[in-house]
Amino acid sequence: MQRVLAVAFVLLLLEGQAQAQPTAFASEDEIENQIERAPPNISPDLLDRTGRSRFHLTGRATFDDGVSAFSGSSVWATEAQAALRITRGLALTFNLPFGVTAPSPGVNNFFFGNFRVGVAGGSSFVVLPSNEGRGAGTLGFGGAFDVYAPTAPEVGDLECPGQGFCAPVSQVRGIRSYEPFLYFEKLMSFRARGQVDFALDPFSAQLELGLTPGFTTRSEVDFFMFFSWALRARAFPIYEVEPFLEIGSNLQIAGPNVQIAGGSIDASTPVHLTFGGRFHFGTLDPALFATLDLKNGIFIFGVDLAGAVREVANTSSAPDPLDF
Repeated sequence: MQRVLAVAFVLLLLEGQAQAQPTAFASEDEIENQIERAPPNISPDLLDRTGRSRFHLTGRATFDDGVSAFSGSSVWATEAQAALRITRGLALTFNLPFGVTAPSPGVNNFFFGNFRVGVAGGSSFVVLPSNEGRGAGTLGFGGAFDVYAPTAPEVGDLECPGQGFCAPVSQVRGIRSYEPFLYFEKLMSFRARGQVDFALDPFSAQLELGLTPGFTTRSEVDFFMFFSWALRARAFPIYEVEPFLEIGSNLQIAGPNVQIAGGSIDASTPVHLTFGGRFHFGTLDPALFATLDLKNGIFIFGVDLAGAVREVANTSSAPDPLDF
């Protein structure tokens, strides 16, 4: 009888230990596929550590002339961006920006900004195992390095008859708080960024920090340095709809003041708060958004025509057709 009780106790102990085993983590391929199947976490401003192949045609505009929020004047920033995946977690990136100023009254100006080329990528690991009905919680790290060619025109190359102080390039720069280097006259600059993010379906959050040194290509060379920061949060209550929130700016930490109407100031940009929604239909991911300049009280409206490639690896072994 004692032997029977001892055997029963050992069996119960083994069963309890089996039940106490932690939930197994998903494999690396399964986690990567989970990320690829989820709505792509893309933004025309923040880096994408997954290195997806994607495109953006992003337009931003403000109609505020300092007196009326919807005046006859307007300022436009339009950018064509692309990322080409080299491998999972690494991509080449490109940005061709151009701006338009349409004062009323006045002469319209169209110009190209500073062309950007770079590389971006990163990786992630599981910090919370997946459960039934919920994906794994992941912590990710990413980085990017960008080079901006000094292709934006000088003020003297643009036409502003009868407008007094003429600064179309700086006007467009004013609505691109997180990436003003795209619209900076005669500035060769280099941006290095780092990012950390946490994702737990259906939410994710990102923090991005960066430094951008640069120098002007005029005969009298000026050196600049900027510190950038940005936060982004999103949710996807259903796959097709993704509300998001972004906030960020750049602080000038070295360099001379830049000229504006009525004087000169440093080139720090105001904090911009963006709220919007992105929609996912197949490989198309368009977004509508509005940005509030928290310093000047100006609204900027935007649309992002975007798309991202989904690549899901086949982790299951296919049956052998000759295996009966």
